[in-house]
Amino acid sequence: MPISIDVRTNTAAINKQLRKLPREVFEPTIQTAMNRTLTNARRNADKVTAQKLNLPLTNIKNRRDSNGNIKGKRTILTRARRNRLLARATVNRSSLLVTEIAGAQTSRGVKASGGRLYEGAFKQTVNGRSGFVLKRRGRARRPTFAPRIGLRQELDENYDYWIIGPGGRRQYLRVFDQQAQFRLAKWRGETRRAGARVR
Repeated sequence: MPISIDVRTNTAAINKQLRKLPREVFEPTIQTAMNRTLTNARRNADKVTAQKLNLPLTNIKNRRDSNGNIKGKRTILTRARRNRLLARATVNRSSLLVTEIAGAQTSRGVKASGGRLYEGAFKQTVNGRSGFVLKRRGRARRPTFAPRIGLRQELDENYDYWIIGPGGRRQYLRVFDQQAQFRLAKWRGETRRAGARVR
């Protein structure tokens, strides 16, 4: 089941800064800070998850259909807009089929990325897809099951850290400060030019 994590402007440091800025400055500043925090979070959380689980990054970043074809990003970003200052990351935490990272079949089982060996596993054609990895439950020929690698715990921890945890807060405040200074200087310049034209 997917999990959604929101980015909101609810820190005391941000609220204190907001009161000092004109609306033309703080709205686009918040929007940019939120959206860059999300983009940064997806990149870092996916990378750290792949490293910790010793898996190819593409298998963390992407979701695949029943034929193994990429059908989209695992994490969908809903970006903030001027009239809706809320950004969201919806993370699909479904487990990864060993089939997606399978290597050679040996007499002991099936090898997979990251130095894995699934003892007793074998490859078979399932619903027209060759190389599908299965294992037997016990010694009987049936039933069989498709082994999977759980991603939920690592994805939860890493996305929490990079969105609402220390990593996310640092990114948000850094971008907010940069954007606020840039946009405030631009706004002041435009205000001075407008005043000069009126005179």
